[in-house]
Amino acid sequence: MLAYLIRRVLSRAWAALDVTVEEGLQQLKALSSTEMKIKEGGTCLRIPMPNPACRDLLEALQIRLPDALPSVKVRVDTRKKLPARRKPR
Repeated sequence: MLAYLIRRVLSRAWAALDVTVEEGLQQLKALSSTEMKIKEGGTCLRIPMPNPACRDLLEALQIRLPDALPSVKVRVDTRKKLPARRKPR
């Protein structure tokens, strides 16, 4: 249900741009971040300026990207190991 709601919002926002949801998401895959390291040891993730197509898609959704994000080194782990829950082959 949530996926349909998100798809509807994207479709309505991008209708004026003549872009389907699939095409818009493919274009947004080009967004990336670059890790910047400071001599004193600090780091942050810098988000480069998006290309014009991505910028138009984000503006249609009224989304403004931040210039930088804090770099957090977090290790994610599950409580149950996945191989133990998988079916044997």
